[in-house]
Amino acid sequence: MPPWRQATPEERAADFWRWWPSAQDQLHREVEASEPGDPHGALERRVAAIDARLSWLIEPGSWARHRLVLRPLGRPLLRDLANAWHAAAPRADGIWEFAPSRPAARDLPRVEIDGESIDTAEIRVEQIWNTDREVMNLRA
Repeated sequence: MPPWRQATPEERAADFWRWWPSAQDQLHREVEASEPGDPHGALERRVAAIDARLSWLIEPGSWARHRLVLRPLGRPLLRDLANAWHAAAPRADGIWEFAPSRPAARDLPRVEIDGESIDTAEIRVEQIWNTDREVMNLRA
């Protein structure tokens, strides 16, 4: 018998997406009625199976009626899991779209530093991890 090994992020994401077709229609009905029920509990369990530290939310979509978002909740090392989940997601279908994080806010203020005006909505932040030293640097 082969030794036990932990499923990869891609395998956990694939398991979620094998389940998704059986739940998406009922989740849509629950969201439209604003009445969470059994499919919401099933969604909670499926996300926890990817990683119990992940969170999820359903919000209005940009291209579809609803957006299902997986969120690492400030745990940058879980970003790979959320990205693997998103990479395996089906295309937006008018009802559902998917994202590995919430989209950036577009109504952010401008900042003045040393006489220079910076549009904060245009700033992108890159995380650079040094896992040997357990240090994260940010580059804007």
